[in-house]
Amino acid sequence: MDEFEPNTRRVVVTSRGVRPTLLHPNRWIVAPGANPFLFARNANIGILSAGEDDVVLMNDDVRLITKHSLRELERVAYLRSSIGIVSPQVVGVVGNPLQDARSYCEDASISEERLCFVCVYIKREVIRKVGSLDERFNGYGGDDDDYSLRTQLLGYDLVVTKSCMVCHGFGSERSSSSFARTLGTTKESMTEMNAALDAKWHDGVSPMRYAKTLAYRTRV
Repeated sequence: MDEFEPNTRRVVVTSRGVRPTLLHPNRWIVAPGANPFLFARNANIGILSAGEDDVVLMNDDVRLITKHSLRELERVAYLRSSIGIVSPQVVGVVGNPLQDARSYCEDASISEERLCFVCVYIKREVIRKVGSLDERFNGYGGDDDDYSLRTQLLGYDLVVTKSCMVCHGFGSERSSSSFARTLGTTKESMTEMNAALDAKWHDGVSPMRYAKTLAYRTRV
């Protein structure tokens, strides 16, 4: 972080009582996360700790690998008022193909699918309107699907940019390593969170299909 964005205000949300060793502790706000670990809840704590700033939500198994990454995300976010959330491309496993660093992407490519919250820039105005991440999603996934949909339904675009990249993984693991260290089996948890997502958005319709249908109805 210091190598690529030395002057950026930053918040670290801890879990399980861990006290991080920070190179420049005066540059950080350390916010204790609640136990047991819950990604959506810890993310909400971090967002609240950021005051009125825009937020870059970044997992603890993610590294910046492009100079001026955060400034580039900010630049892209404010290219148009319709842009709500921006993701860099990701080196490592990521569920949305457009976010994959091996995929073709423009400076600001609109994603019809939900953004995986590996690393995302969220405008403060979006947070004010959309609200917090839904903490009923207490396992792997669901929270980013839900937040992406809520953002789309308010008329904002989800965007991926080629102007910066991040690396997703920890040690030999190239994806979901934080979840594996804290909560266990990704596949089983994903199934549970998909069921919770369907229950919230009713009728078993996938959230992104529901969003596209709503957009179509609005156009016609």
